[in-house]
Amino acid sequence: EHWPQNLWKEDAKRMAEAGLSWVRIGEFAWSKMEPSPGELKFEWLDEIIEILGAAGLSVVLDAYCNTSKVGIRKASRYASDR
Repeated sequence: EHWPQNLWKEDAKRMAEAGLSWVRIGEFAWSKMEPSPGELKFEWLDEIIEILGAAGLSVVLDAYCNTSKVGIRKASRYASDR
């Protein structure tokens, strides 16, 4: 997800040709999934998962990482202030 979208199909093809069967995505993409508090954008995930699947690759979606923990802490502080 960190490469330009016009490269995703070719990258997926190359991964499959290299013998990969599983791909982990989303690990450092929380800011892309939630660009501002409460604004969720998953369309790009739908597209990349479809592209990877069409290339014969299985997907592990790793959306919980250090970048999301910061957002969760901020959101929980905001919620407790209300």
